[in-house]
Formats: sequence, C-alpha cells, structure tokens
Amino acid sequence: MTVEHFAQLMRHHRWAVERLLDTAALVPAEALEEPGLSHESVFATLRHIADVDQSWGRLARGEGELSVEEV
Repeated sequence: MTVEHFAQLMRHHRWAVERLLDTAALVPAEALEEPGLSHESVFATLRHIADVDQSWGRLARGEGELSVEEV
C-alpha cells in the first residue's frame, strides 16, 4: 500500500464518519438510545466507532500498543 493509497482510505473514512454523524444529528436523542443490532444502541455504535478511531490513531502515532479489548 502506498502512502497516497492510505491517505485516500483515510479521507474516505473521514467522509463516511462525517456522514454518519450528520445523519445521527437529525435523529431524536431518544431514538439513538433504542436497542440496536450489533451494539446496545445507535449511540453505542457511534461511540464504538469513535473509540476505535482513537485507538488506531494512538497506534499510528506510536503511542503504545493496540489491544483486542480496545477494539
């Protein structure tokens, strides 16, 4: 994988997450807390995405190791 390819993937990821957050902002807060499919709720799924992004960011900066528990 080239640096440019990686950068393209990161730009797409950012775009996709921004679309998710923009869409979630239109949903009533109580609906975000309703039971979900893969996590407890839509809010829990969004929190999971943010947590994983932070974990990968720390790893990319060389700030420790990534554990399975963090993902």
